[in-house]
Amino acid sequence: MVCLTGFMGSGKSTVGRLLAAQLAWHFVDLDSEIERHTGLPISQIFEQKGEPVFRDIEHECLTRLLGWASERDARVVLSLGGGTFAQPRNTALIHNIDSADVAVVWLEDLSGTLEVVLWNEVFVKVSDQLALGQVIAIQGTLDK
Repeated sequence: MVCLTGFMGSGKSTVGRLLAAQLAWHFVDLDSEIERHTGLPISQIFEQKGEPVFRDIEHECLTRLLGWASERDARVVLSLGGGTFAQPRNTALIHNIDSADVAVVWLEDLSGTLEVVLWNEVFVKVSDQLALGQVIAIQGTLDK
């Protein structure tokens, strides 16, 4: 499993789809799963129920997704939400997966033009270092 994390808008979903296609793995977007599970857009969950309730839902969905992947021994690229990895219980949940089976990848500042430039770098680093606890920082800024 590869878990992509980073701030909102950092390219997790875009890079996740590309990486999953390249590896012929499943792609799962946690935010999309939360919306499917609740029937509400994330912005509406925040507005109507508040962040603490959203974080509970997020944790439940993450637990379910990780269980699904583990039960099926599925190869998955999982795009986490912007704040998912900042929640200690979610970090602990991800760290409890067999360390040989998980890589956590931090994405930063990926704009449309940089995704192509960084794509090979992402692929090489992830495929060479599939180990939990190795957070790979990918800087999306290039000197002009």
